[in-house]
Amino acid sequence: MKHLIVSIACVAAWVMGSTAYAASFVTESGFGSLSGLSSCKSGSNTTAFATGTVLGSSNVSGGCVGYFGVSIDSSAQTITLTGLEFGNYESGFLSITGITEVAITGLSSLTYSSLFAPNQYGEPSIFGGIPAPQLSFTSNSIMIGFSTYGETIPQFTYDGDGGTAVFAYTTTTPVPEPEIYAMMGLGLGLMGWVSRRRKQQVA
Repeated sequence: MKHLIVSIACVAAWVMGSTAYAASFVTESGFGSLSGLSSCKSGSNTTAFATGTVLGSSNVSGGCVGYFGVSIDSSAQTITLTGLEFGNYESGFLSITGITEVAITGLSSLTYSSLFAPNQYGEPSIFGGIPAPQLSFTSNSIMIGFSTYGETIPQFTYDGDGGTAVFAYTTTTPVPEPEIYAMMGLGLGLMGWVSRRRKQQVA
């Protein structure tokens, strides 16, 4: 019986720990609208949310130049995009899904213009765009997008000299899943049953 209790406790701990599984990070830049993107540079990674750099040059692929790295500061609750190579696009985005360590309650832009180099190619009328970020979130996902699709200045250029865009997010503690409560209840119930059995045997 003692082994059974230990096993149940281990299972309960595993269930509670398994709620903090890794989030999926995807970046993509190309031409067209964000919903109909023709990808040039794309990168993806799966890692725990808010634990340092999650996307960099090592996992970005594609035939066009220009992309950005992503880092998360969990104490300041900020997301920083850093330009890693010059390149012009009509749209680009960062998508983070599968967040479970916290529940996302808000997303806002702190700075973004320095991520772009509007005069890099000497043709600001063509490559001069500094698009405002398009932000959206759910409790377990974050989306940051840039697009000049259909605008007068149809393209923008990432600043490959390390220009940054910084975004802030807010969180709350997520409510535990029902199965966690069920497992905890089962464990407590069995412990109570064993305690009563022991008292009966002593009597």
